[in-house]
Parts: sequence; C-alpha cells; structure tokens
Amino acid sequence: MSKSLNILSSIMKSVCVKSPGGVEQLYVDSLTIPIIRNSEVLIKVMSSGVNRMDIMQREGKYPVPPDASQILGVECSGVVEESLSDKFSKGDKVMALVSGGAYSQYVASPDAYCMKIPRKFSFMQAAGIPEVWITAYQLIHFIAEIKEGDNILIHAAASGVGCAAIQLAKLSKANHIIATSRSSGKLDYCKNLGATATITYDDENKFANKVNEITEGKGVDIILDPIGAAYFEENLSVCARDARWVVYGLMGGTQINLNISKLLFKGVSIRTSTLRSRPYEYKKYLIDQFMKTCMEKFEDGTLKASIDAIFPFEKVKEAHRYMETNRNTGKIILDFSDQV
Repeated sequence: MSKSLNILSSIMKSVCVKSPGGVEQLYVDSLTIPIIRNSEVLIKVMSSGVNRMDIMQREGKYPVPPDASQILGVECSGVVEESLSDKFSKGDKVMALVSGGAYSQYVASPDAYCMKIPRKFSFMQAAGIPEVWITAYQLIHFIAEIKEGDNILIHAAASGVGCAAIQLAKLSKANHIIATSRSSGKLDYCKNLGATATITYDDENKFANKVNEITEGKGVDIILDPIGAAYFEENLSVCARDARWVVYGLMGGTQINLNISKLLFKGVSIRTSTLRSRPYEYKKYLIDQFMKTCMEKFEDGTLKASIDAIFPFEKVKEAHRYMETNRNTGKIILDFSDQV
C-alpha cells in the first residue's frame, strides 16, 4: 500500500546537482513530492544538516547506495505531513536520518529512522543531530567498543561528528579525551565540550609526541580517524597495545606504504565504517540504542547539539563553500522554514 500527498500541489523544491563538480553545479529544481509506503512518513522539512558526504557526492566522489535518492542530504527535521506508520501521526515534530533527499521541502522516511525532537529543541538544533550523532554513537560504541578508562584520540574534533564524539566519550567515562584540529580557536570549543587535552597540528607540527606526552607513553586505546593516509604513521605511533583504530573518512588521501609489522607487534585493529550503506535492520537497531542512551541527555542539557551556521536553502552554494573552508565548529544547517 502507498499513499500520495493529499494537497493541491504535488511539486516541491529540491537542491539538485547538474553534473559532478564544484558548487556551481548546485541548483534548485521543482520535483514531484515522494510517495510514501507502509511504515513510512512524509516529512515537511524545516531544516536540513550539511555534511561532508554531501560535498563528496556533489563532486562525484561518494557512491550513493542503489536504493537511495540522488538528491543531496541525509538528515533533517520537520513536521509529519502524511503517515502510514503506527509510530507517528500527522503534525508530529520529528528529526530523521534518511538515505538521501533531505535537501528538499519534503522527504519520505521509514518510521524506524525518525525520532521525536527533544523537548525545547528548535528545528535547526534538531537537524544537527541525526547524521553526526548517530555516526558518532556507532563509531564510539559499535565499532570502537569504548570502555570506561580508555584513552581516545579524536581527529577533526571540531567537526559535527567530532563534537558529538567528545561528548559521548565523556559520557562513557573515558580517561584522556584528546582532540586535534588545525585551529586553536576551535579547540577551545572542544575543551568546553569535554576534551581533556587538545593539540593544534599542521604540516610542521605533528601530534604523536604530544599524545605520548599526555598519556605518559601509554598511547591511546581508540583513534577516531576521518583523515586516512596523511595521518597513518603518526596514528600508528600513538596506538596502545590492542588499540582500536576507526577510519571513517579519507580526507587526507587513500594510498600508504604500509609496514604491517608495527600493526602486528601492537595488536592494533583497524576498523572501518560508513553508516549510509548499512542495511535497514542495522540502522534501526543503532537508532533505537542511540535514543535509549542519549535522548534524555539532550533534554537535560548533558549533551549539546553544536550549530555553527545557518543558511537559507536557496543559498546552498554558500553553505557548501563555507564547509569547504573548514571554518565551521559544529554543524552547518539549511533552513527551509520560509518555504513551507
């Protein structure tokens, strides 16, 4: 059974990509509003989050899952417009992790990927939760399997995922929570979120010596690494025995000359993950666990959604340019509220 939206117009505005390339390839088009199926809801989008994968998809460097919308955007907040779900009704305020299509006035989503917006949260705050927080939760708990007392190194710590990971590591009672960034100003913010130590790095000033100094030579049990090749040798040198090194991005390249004896000697496990391509049941369980652990913490203020900048959705090119400068601390949000 499926159901189309019962409104006079079946057309919505969406951000599309002409062909792989720079921001000039982005444009706003008029498309047909999605048709929902059983256990799905149609969300009238109020805000959407901008993520690094959106830029990579625009550039043709991110493979979109076969069943996903080609429209950019994987997280949003809004109001349920139509529902074929037992969990949500028309008018409910929700935030959602979607497989694509969030850069639109309307998006269809399985009800399992939707969450009630935390009390006192605005649509803009809520749009900054699903992708980065659920990704960070997956990395911390499912992939790295954090334990109380672990030392953790978080690269690109001022990113949306980094800001969430700092807070989740603190909630998990990690020992040293070490945040790295190329901006000292960003690291002040990371410290306010719960980082116990911060390191400013560049091509001349590496991080390994400082990490070993902070940990008194013990190294770190967990590395969250969205960089890849550029940090490989430094990361390997700070791994404690049996460290869990989680690679979830490749912003620093893909090719390395690897001497695996160092990995073998330390018993290091390199684990990798992307969330978007995970199957339905995995994401459903992950979201359920995230909600059980974190929703009350958002409502009581223990966990904070970090919003850096808000752009009207028609200025999506400016939003992408801003992310490409790496100036943001926390989330960049697209505002659709004036269009509904």
